[in-house]
Amino acid sequence: MLHASLAAAMTLSVHSQAAPPAGGSEEAAPPPQRLVIRADAPGHAIPDSLWGIFFEEINHAGEGGLLAEKLRNRSFAEPIPENREGIPGWTRRDGSILEAAPPRYGDVMSTVRLHGGMHNEGYFRGERGGISVRGGETYAVRVDAKRMGEASITVALESSDGTRLAHATLAPLTDEWQSLLASLEPSATADGARFSITTNGPGDALIDLVSLTPKSTWRGHGLRHDLAELVAAMKPAFLRFPGGCYVEGGDFLKDAFRWPATVGDVASRPGHMNATWGYWSSDGLGFHEYLQWCEDLGAEPLFVVNCGLSHKESVPMDLLGPWVQEALDALDYANGPQSSEQGAKRANNGHPAPFGLRLIEIGNENGMFGSFGGTAEQYLERYRVFAEAIRAKHPDVRIISNIRVSGPNTPQPDFVDEHFYNTPGWFWQNVGLYDRADRTGLGDGTTPAIYVGEYAVTQGCGLGNLDAALAEAAFMTGIERNSDLVRMASYAPLFVHTLDRRWNPDAIVFDASRSYGTPSYWVQALFADHRADRLLPLELPSLALVQPSGTVGLGTWQTQAEFKDIRVTFGETTVEPSAQDGMRPVRGAWSWEQGTYRIREEADERLVLLDVPALHGLSDYTLSLKAKKLAGAEGFLIAFHADRSSPDGERLTWWNIGGWGNTTHAIERTDGGRVRLGAGVPGQIETDRWYDIRVECAAGRVRCFLDGTLIHDLDARLAPRVAGCAGVQEQSGEFILKLVNGTSDPLTLVVDVSGVERIQRAESIVLSGASLADENTFEEPFRIAPKRTTFSPGPARFPYTFPARSLTVLRVTPAAAK
Repeated sequence: MLHASLAAAMTLSVHSQAAPPAGGSEEAAPPPQRLVIRADAPGHAIPDSLWGIFFEEINHAGEGGLLAEKLRNRSFAEPIPENREGIPGWTRRDGSILEAAPPRYGDVMSTVRLHGGMHNEGYFRGERGGISVRGGETYAVRVDAKRMGEASITVALESSDGTRLAHATLAPLTDEWQSLLASLEPSATADGARFSITTNGPGDALIDLVSLTPKSTWRGHGLRHDLAELVAAMKPAFLRFPGGCYVEGGDFLKDAFRWPATVGDVASRPGHMNATWGYWSSDGLGFHEYLQWCEDLGAEPLFVVNCGLSHKESVPMDLLGPWVQEALDALDYANGPQSSEQGAKRANNGHPAPFGLRLIEIGNENGMFGSFGGTAEQYLERYRVFAEAIRAKHPDVRIISNIRVSGPNTPQPDFVDEHFYNTPGWFWQNVGLYDRADRTGLGDGTTPAIYVGEYAVTQGCGLGNLDAALAEAAFMTGIERNSDLVRMASYAPLFVHTLDRRWNPDAIVFDASRSYGTPSYWVQALFADHRADRLLPLELPSLALVQPSGTVGLGTWQTQAEFKDIRVTFGETTVEPSAQDGMRPVRGAWSWEQGTYRIREEADERLVLLDVPALHGLSDYTLSLKAKKLAGAEGFLIAFHADRSSPDGERLTWWNIGGWGNTTHAIERTDGGRVRLGAGVPGQIETDRWYDIRVECAAGRVRCFLDGTLIHDLDARLAPRVAGCAGVQEQSGEFILKLVNGTSDPLTLVVDVSGVERIQRAESIVLSGASLADENTFEEPFRIAPKRTTFSPGPARFPYTFPARSLTVLRVTPAAAK
């Protein structure tokens, strides 16, 4: 079943097929520059595995999200926080008794004694949290209970004001544990509803489990329809699970994900603390459910195993055996015959046939980032033990390592995992990251392929905006062009509950009843939906360099300073910006007093932008000022060409005077990891001395003067933000072009499909917006969503206009040869 709102969006996005896009008419004069798709020079095969997804239990992605269970703490196992009373998720009703009782399953679960009533409001109370029910739909109830004296149980759904929407009295309790089932069909739709359970009669009930789920779940396997359908629409080739830091358990191994405790009847699963992300995991979404989800998606499972390392702890090497055996048992559970011990468990859990788990990652980010999650040495010695055991028993399983592996007796992995989180500028600047990567040994097993396991714009992205999505799309064109080396990639994270945003941004946003995809979600879906079989060389024209423009600003790094006599001259006009004209502190407690700006903090990057309306869109001007260092480690940051529309004020150029420990002057572009423009010049800044500073911007060049001495003279123009890749679907002969235009202007090019005479049909799928800051919301879930147009260009060389701020997928069907 297709998610209804998603189907509506797809229907609405199909434009008239009669008219070509702007610039697509045959009568239009062809522009002078060409984009050439080299259909006559096919390159390497693009792996089917390229675009996948990564699921981590973060942001309540599973608990209160993808997992269709409506109740929080259904097994009463969630620990009671310090200085708190009561059972998490449950509220005792007045005059009732609700208390812990001897556990049903020894010491691994909790049981409660109930006399009277209690209710559960699900995850996150309130209108957009809590329990959401739809009138006329059926909800399945399960209660595991036995009696203490004469008692029966009634369950009910109630609105937030206590109005009863549905109720049922369960079968009589006995002296033995039993699972009591019922169905509830609410009389009305309600958000923020609650579920109540009440004992009837003089006796008490011992209760071990209470569950409430929709009777209808995605593919019948316990997942919430709308969220699972959004994922299915991404058409992932693989699914990496269950994390992420969730695998490691955060700081301590006691909180690590241990798959054997997550299979079998949900009543017997102890659950564990998801310490990294701050909430309890019932393990209702366990190892078996992940494998079943992969099967239902048609995606290859990729299981990440804990290799005996957490963020702060490590299993001694002589005690590592059980952890290795757990990984081997996971493969046996997924792949073994029913006659095997683990295969029999899988069959008993409802899946007689093997799942086919052929990808396993040893550890998560271990050794990647210094000592966080273990040092490289700690990881490598553990990797070796795991890899040798897996290779010996499961030679057909492909292994992924967290870092590059060396050593004559160390099994080489099939893939090495690489993670990237950064600004939009960083991703644009690294579109060609893998263009010149060494391929030596790639085909003979001595050099692993690359898996980009996590990547996303995480700065300057709002809650998931178009700017981030287009930067990621540009980076993805580089991955696809280099897919002989980078054979798998997955965006991260996948889900966020809007009331528990622990990580930002995310592909899919949801609350108790609604959901939508961010612009980044649509980028992922478009790349996966429009897969080519073979790469085609793409020749992009040499586009004019871009002159940045914008206002000015002041800053410091670990330094207190003050600034005065600020003047900006352009043409015959000179302005002296003051706080009254507009002052935008980006970071730090800036003050303005009697014509002087001051910052009295010694911290990383303190920055204030000065609002000079005349500079918006202006490139050529001269900025002059005086600056004095009061105390601290470095000197001054003099900002210019600052885009005030940038969400975090970080799309700008600055002159870093006395940077790098007060040793160097250099010009940097801060949109993308502070990339240095040109060479640095040795120099330092003294304390309690006024410096005369001047920055001249003219015709793309920047000249910087300190006390009248020329320090820098360089071309500060930027490469235009345009990136693309092309390929062919070999069976249909259809050509697929993906082009990202990250500029603020439409880009008209002649599309030239070499080696082809005529085009029978073309279809464009465009993701674009009026502003890079545009986002989707619950109120406007398809503000940024793909729009389709078909046209018939005729000749194989035709003009096409790629809209400003857009990702365009152009599918071109050649005419049959006569």
